[in-house]
Amino acid sequence: MPAVKGYMPLCVTPRSKVCDEQGVGQWPMWKRFESVKGIVDQYIDKPYRSFLAMPYHEIDKMKAEELFYWYTPRCDTAYVRLSQAGDDHDFYKGILADTLKHYRSVVAKLQSEGKAEDANFLSLSLKYAGDSEDNIYCGDDHVVATVWGMRQRPGHEMGASMLSVELIPEVEYHTVRFELGDLGTASESVSLKKGHGSKIHQSQVPLVKAKNGYVFTGWDRNPIGVEVKGDLLFKAEYKEQAKQEVPPVPESPNNPVDEKPITRNQVEEEHGDNPKPKKHHVRFLSPENLIVKELDVEHGKRILPGLVPQLPSVGKMVCPAWNGNPLNDVIVADHDYKALKPKMPEKPQHTVRFLLPDGQVCSQLKVEHGSRLSAAQVPPLPVLNGVLSPAWDVNPVGELINADRDFMAKPPQQEDAGKDEDQVWHRVRFIGLDGKEVMRTQVLHGNCLKSEQVPPLPVANGKQSHFWVPNPLKLIINKDTDIKLQSRRHGIMPKIFGGGSGMGNGFWRWMLRIALFILFVFVVLYIIYLCNPCSK
Repeated sequence: MPAVKGYMPLCVTPRSKVCDEQGVGQWPMWKRFESVKGIVDQYIDKPYRSFLAMPYHEIDKMKAEELFYWYTPRCDTAYVRLSQAGDDHDFYKGILADTLKHYRSVVAKLQSEGKAEDANFLSLSLKYAGDSEDNIYCGDDHVVATVWGMRQRPGHEMGASMLSVELIPEVEYHTVRFELGDLGTASESVSLKKGHGSKIHQSQVPLVKAKNGYVFTGWDRNPIGVEVKGDLLFKAEYKEQAKQEVPPVPESPNNPVDEKPITRNQVEEEHGDNPKPKKHHVRFLSPENLIVKELDVEHGKRILPGLVPQLPSVGKMVCPAWNGNPLNDVIVADHDYKALKPKMPEKPQHTVRFLLPDGQVCSQLKVEHGSRLSAAQVPPLPVLNGVLSPAWDVNPVGELINADRDFMAKPPQQEDAGKDEDQVWHRVRFIGLDGKEVMRTQVLHGNCLKSEQVPPLPVANGKQSHFWVPNPLKLIINKDTDIKLQSRRHGIMPKIFGGGSGMGNGFWRWMLRIALFILFVFVVLYIIYLCNPCSK
């Protein structure tokens, strides 16, 4: 059996016992599992994403047989086949129905949105999934389908053992009993078999009806969600009901007793040989009062977990809960459960302004409280009368924003200012291809230009096709300097001997130059050798 990191095996199926493999083009769906998984992760709700087991195809050379191994993400869940789930069968059958319904609704939604390819991939994968309870594995409130996208070959439907062999250890079963005592009765079974490691569900806890004069108060410990690791016993507890005497209301002309007429059908339903159980209508609504799901529940019963729909979403946020607990409530009348509207997180924002030296707003933006400014959020320094401002009064990059904040550009240095014995400023001009001045700035004697003092290079077809000569970021300014824009040369020779890009800088370029020089010398010496009469 091949080991797959992060996955655990469920069963193995011989390929000879399946047929009608669904596929797109020449590739069956089991070979496109990664594509199907990508669609599932993108569109399917998280509780249902592990429904389709991962297939692994291998050839058994000893038996000359092709095998499908089926895997699910590794966890501590004790999986069991749905056909062997015992008292958990109905619970997981409901989860399977909800899972298939959700997948089919997503397929329909993708088709309506014009995403036909994704819908087709998902629809073909779902074909035959869930047709046989022997191919469904259940545990930890979810189900996993094996042998999907293909069907059992005729003649191999008689039993699970004929189609696939389980690779998971056999589950040990324990007895869970609910002791009612002498003061109560229950219509459901008070004993059930549960697999080792499984949990007790709400629907498996019996509803207790106390005898007259007593009230059922609960169990000695809460059974819902208890993990079964051995035989368990839960005892019912009661208390005596307080007696209340209510005086009868006499009927009089001034105080008539309101009674609705009873129809013959109602009498037959309540007192006939087979009285029909009364049902109540339960609706699940979104915060906008849109119906999410409707169902009918028998009087005095609780809603099964598999019948409660997923919480709807408002925008990109999932509603936090229903306005009541659908799993704990005993239904005795028509009832609506409404999803609570999610609270949008409040994120205070502050205004950050970038000002010119005269106080005019150059740029502004909104920044969340407690965040720091990035270089992408800081605008370029302004150019005033053709001269670039040297810097902001405070470096904005990395500044923590806890309130509204202003950053002011410093005024540019005058050409005749600061030229004393201690400080000498030089003018630096950037000249374009047309010979016109693009920008100018002031740099202190002996310093280099800063990146914000260099105008951006033109971009053509998404690539920089120009460069400054000389390189302004590596140039030490000792006098007034003009830096000119040049077009990047193309071809192998400019790349090797010039400033073109593509051959790298530094060591490798010099190594290539030396190699070409040696080759040139060898060619010259060889020509001299051929021309020398003595060589003949």
